[in-house]
Amino acid sequence: MTEKPPRLPRNVWVLGTLSFLTDLGGESVFPLLPAFLGNLGAGPWFLGLIEGVADALSSVLGVVSGRFSDRGRRRKGPTVLGYALAGMARPFLAFATSPWHVLAVRWADRTGKGIRNAPRDALIADSTPKALRGLAYGVQRAMDHLGATLGPLIVWWLMRGQGAITLSTVFLLAAIPGTLTVLIGLAWVEEVPASEVVPAPATAHGKGPLPPAFRRYLLWVGLFGLGLSSDAFLLKRAGEVGVPLASIPLMWAAFSALRALCSVPAGYLADRMDRRRLLLTGWLVYGITYAAFARVTTPGAM
Repeated sequence: MTEKPPRLPRNVWVLGTLSFLTDLGGESVFPLLPAFLGNLGAGPWFLGLIEGVADALSSVLGVVSGRFSDRGRRRKGPTVLGYALAGMARPFLAFATSPWHVLAVRWADRTGKGIRNAPRDALIADSTPKALRGLAYGVQRAMDHLGATLGPLIVWWLMRGQGAITLSTVFLLAAIPGTLTVLIGLAWVEEVPASEVVPAPATAHGKGPLPPAFRRYLLWVGLFGLGLSSDAFLLKRAGEVGVPLASIPLMWAAFSALRALCSVPAGYLADRMDRRRLLLTGWLVYGITYAAFARVTTPGAM
């Protein structure tokens, strides 16, 4: 009898579902933030402040949360906690009357992201055979982007026509997928026992917990991060070139749908070819695309 090919474990699909629900709620809110901040009297500089502070907080917390989950081999708790914090924070945008209120909500949202991402990714790695890890992450990212596709589409549908709902109502509706995320996470995410986790190899020269090759990789990621722009500025740019507010969620859905379509094939290829080439290709496409965003002058070009 031929051996059955290895299959993706349940944790990959459950964690992918959590990402789907989180982005279903979060990405229905995110495309509206630049216009919402404008209504509250905030300029582009404040949008940059919000996204910069939020992403910095998420990055720092990712290191802390990842190290904590390594020490106790407890991934599920911080993963579900992070999803819960983000899901509970977003609906409070409905009560924001000042740009600083939006900053506080985004701060809480990104705090949740910082807490959950490292242990979630480690849990996927712990649960998945090494030969399928690229595919596992591809599936997780695809489900994440699928949520980011459907969320804006639902908002676009709700905001069009005479019975259009208000921004505050959209923010409140984000509580529904947030609640489902917590319930599913608590019920179905499985902790992987420490005995089933492949131990990390000893690092070369005994210099700290991270091997030299990974440190070099972090250097390149850091350089890319210096040029990385928040997607919120793309949404701001869309408004500047004439994309109507009600259509911005539709544009964002198309953007996310393309990412969803690319994620699984990219993950599949990552298990079969040099991952550095794939990564460099992605960075190159990103740089060319952002140069083009600076030149667009029409909604169609955007």
